[in-house]
Amino acid sequence: MNQIKYLKIPNVSNDRVKLIEFFKDGKENKKQIAYFNQLFDINGKIITNESELAYWGSFRCAKSFTQQLAVFLICIAYPVNAIYIRDTYDQLEDSVIKQFNEEFEWLGYYKYNSSERVCYFNTGSELRFRTFERDTGILSTEYDVIGICQTEDIKVDLFLQLLGRLSGKVLPHPLLLTEGNPTSGYYKDRYKDNPQKHKDLGIYFIEGQIDDNPFVTEEYKKNLIKNYPANWIARYVYGQWSQIDEMVFSEFRESLHVIEPIDYKYIEKFRHRGGFDYAWRTNSAMNWAYLDYDGNVTIYDEWFGKEMLPDAIIKASQKYDTKDRKILFDADYSIKKPDNYGRNLWDDLINKGMLLTECSKDELNNILLVNSLIKQGKWKITRNCTNTIKEMLNWKWKQVKLGSNKDIPDETQDIDNHNCDCVLYIVSDLCGKKTRDPKVEEYKKTLEYAVKHQSSNRDWRKVS
Repeated sequence: MNQIKYLKIPNVSNDRVKLIEFFKDGKENKKQIAYFNQLFDINGKIITNESELAYWGSFRCAKSFTQQLAVFLICIAYPVNAIYIRDTYDQLEDSVIKQFNEEFEWLGYYKYNSSERVCYFNTGSELRFRTFERDTGILSTEYDVIGICQTEDIKVDLFLQLLGRLSGKVLPHPLLLTEGNPTSGYYKDRYKDNPQKHKDLGIYFIEGQIDDNPFVTEEYKKNLIKNYPANWIARYVYGQWSQIDEMVFSEFRESLHVIEPIDYKYIEKFRHRGGFDYAWRTNSAMNWAYLDYDGNVTIYDEWFGKEMLPDAIIKASQKYDTKDRKILFDADYSIKKPDNYGRNLWDDLINKGMLLTECSKDELNNILLVNSLIKQGKWKITRNCTNTIKEMLNWKWKQVKLGSNKDIPDETQDIDNHNCDCVLYIVSDLCGKKTRDPKVEEYKKTLEYAVKHQSSNRDWRKVS
C-alpha cells in the first residue's frame, strides 16, 4: 500500500509547487506520516473512520504544522465550514494566522480577510480564526472541521461545548483536530490515561517527541535542555505527561514506591490507622495503613465509591476489624455538620460502630510530611491501591502557564483526590502531627458545638 511521505501542492496558476517532505537525510518523521495516512488517501480524500485526530507532544515535533496542513488540505478538497481556535488573541494572531498565511496564502487557493479573520477558499470553504477571549458566536455555528491549537489552554467546559457544534454534513463525518503539549487533568485523562476509550470516542491519538522531527537540530534540543527546568524538559522536550515538579507528591515514583500487596497476617501486630473522606456526587474514600517498628508507613488497601450510604461505609470500614481490635479512622470534621433534620454523618457512623477521630486539615504541611517520608524511603504503597496511585500521579499544583513569571502557587488543583486526602490524614496521625485547624477552633466556639459536647457537669460555658 502506498504511503504519503511527501506532498506536492501546485499553486492555482500551476507554475509553482510547494514541496512538503516528511523526511530528511534518510530520517522520517514516522508520527507525521502516520497522521496523514490515517486521514487521507494518496488523492487527498478523507478516509479516516475516526472523528478526532489528536497529535500531542513536545515542542517542534511538527504537530502544529501538521494540523494546519491538514486543515488546509481539507479546505481545498471540500467546501467546508471550518474554524481554528486558540486560547488568546495574541497567540492566535502570532502563531496560527501568521504561520498559516505564510505557508499557504501564496498558493492562491484562498483570500484572507484580515478584518474578519476569515479565509475564503475557491472551493467555497470558509475558515475562521477565533478565540474565546475576544469572539462571540463560536458556539452558535455548526462546523464540518474544528482545529484547536494548544488545546490544553482551552477550558474544559468550552471544549465539551465545541464537540456539540460538530454537526456539518459536507465531509463523510465532521472532524475535530486537536494538538497540544502534555498536561494534567481532563486532557490527560482523555488522551493519555485511557487508550481503551479511544475506540469508543473515535479518537486517533499520536504522541510526538522532538527527536521525531528530522528538521530539528541537535543544537536546538541541547539549548532547550540547558535553559529549561526539569519539569519543562520532561514536558516540552521529551513529550512526557508526568510533569514531576508540578505533582503534589513530587517525590513519588511508581517504580520505586509501589510494592506488591501484603498478606494481612504479617502486618497485623503493627499500629494501624484508616483514613476516611466523604463525598456524595464524587467518591467517598478510605485507605488503610500501618506504621512499623522502624517508623515506616505503608498504605496497604483502599476503598472508594459514589453515593454511599452509612451502612455501606460501615461495612467497608470493618474489612480489617477483628474481635480484639477495631481500626480507628481519621476523618474530616466537616461531616459533623448537621443536615436539615439536625442529624450528621459523623454521629450516624459512630452510632453504627465506626471509630472516628478528627484529622489534621493542614494540607500544605501534610503534603510536605508525606513527600519528606517518601524521599527518605520511609513510605510505600501496595499495588492493589490502584485508584490512590492514579490520584497521586494526577494531583497537581495549580498550573502556571508557559511564559508566566509567576511563582508556582501553594494551591492544589481542585480535582477528585479523596484517596489522597485519606493518605494525608493517616500519615499525619501515624507520625504524631497534631495541628489545630482554624475552622475547627471556630466551630468549637459556637453554641451548637457546646450544646452537642456538654461537659459532665452540664456547663457548656466550660467547653474549650
